[in-house]
Amino acid sequence: MNMMKNFPWQIACLGLLSILIFFAAVQTGAEENLSAAANTATNNISIEEKQSANQSDESKNNVLNEKSDANKADEKEKKDIVAPKKPLVIDGLVLTETERKVFELTNDERRKRGLPTLRLDRRLMESARRQANWMARTGIFKHGASGYAENIAMGQRSSFDVIIAWMNSSGHRQNMMSRGHGAIGVGSYRGFNGAMYWCQQFAR
Repeated sequence: MNMMKNFPWQIACLGLLSILIFFAAVQTGAEENLSAAANTATNNISIEEKQSANQSDESKNNVLNEKSDANKADEKEKKDIVAPKKPLVIDGLVLTETERKVFELTNDERRKRGLPTLRLDRRLMESARRQANWMARTGIFKHGASGYAENIAMGQRSSFDVIIAWMNSSGHRQNMMSRGHGAIGVGSYRGFNGAMYWCQQFAR
């Protein structure tokens, strides 16, 4: 009888113990979940920090690459730049690029034919320039009265074009290729009408 009387009490104790065990398990699970969540958050932060660091490194590398590319471009540009020829100065007279080309192309044609090259002459330069300038100012295309052998031309756009025109004309070609000529003067000016006026003069 005593055992039967104590039985309900034992059942109650077992029930209470089961409840306590259940809550303890729940609390442990919650703590584990919180710990896992905290670890996950920490890992996410670490990953984001690494990604941010990687992006920062990539940005730095991109900047360095851009600078390197810019430096390479500058170096290439410097290599591609051809140093201009020094102006040709004779007796204090500085030739323009156009005059220099006419002078050089004329001598190129003489070399092809085994002829000695012509030298630039101060008097001839001044005279040829005066004639070319006069034609450009007045728009009148005619020979001057300098007394020198003379080639004139009008309308050619470049030194190369005017040399071709003169070489295709027997009289002008004779002046350029004459063995009796040792000196040359050249001049070229653009007229008010936009046309280029050219002059060569020759002497011994």
